[in-house]
Amino acid sequence: MPSPAAAPTRLDGLLLLSDAHLRGPADPGLAALCAMIAAHTAPGVALLGDLLHAGWTWRGPSPADDVLQAILDAVGSRPLLVCPGNHDFGLRWPKLPQLCVAERHLVEVGGRRALLVHGDEADRRRGYRLTRRVVQGRSFAALIDALGPIRGQRALDALAGAPGADPRRVDAGLVEAQRQWGRAQLGPVELVVMGHSHHLGLEAQPGGALLWLGSWVGQRSGAVLGPEGPAVFRYDSA
Repeated sequence: MPSPAAAPTRLDGLLLLSDAHLRGPADPGLAALCAMIAAHTAPGVALLGDLLHAGWTWRGPSPADDVLQAILDAVGSRPLLVCPGNHDFGLRWPKLPQLCVAERHLVEVGGRRALLVHGDEADRRRGYRLTRRVVQGRSFAALIDALGPIRGQRALDALAGAPGADPRRVDAGLVEAQRQWGRAQLGPVELVVMGHSHHLGLEAQPGGALLWLGSWVGQRSGAVLGPEGPAVFRYDSA
């Protein structure tokens, strides 16, 4: 958790998105995502994880590179904050002045401080924690790199599984765990923003609020954080 004294990134507004679970550069969700980002007037953009469903950057050209470049083109010169998700197994973003990649971000919009995370910090399921530890290890990275883009991507796809056809089916236990975790972060910040569970909602809490972004895959949902506070949206109905 960032300390209360940590200097936040100050922005006039922020477009918040999570869990696109893109299958590659040909995924129609990418074109829709880029069109929405490019057309949105928010002065900053935040992507809170699981941009790809099974993302990996190999040495040399990689399909993930095309996805990342399309996103960067849509964002343009605006600040872009990224929290890698558990499905972004091995994405390596380019080093750019306006790009900041970290597990969590502390921002300030309209005098309100917000903590941005992917949201899997709260996911204490034993199988999930074990899998996360393995895929983030050096041995796993060496294996996938050795397999190469074709066989390695097949292995990643098998590990990632189906992206989930019905985004309305969320794990209530996971959402409650995120709720408890988020409440514990309030105080130094007034808003905690999370993805991961694909739950969409905004809840007032003692000392602040909790915001879930839903998912871009299936729901086309997200949120905007402005001087007046946060607001969730669905792109197809916007």
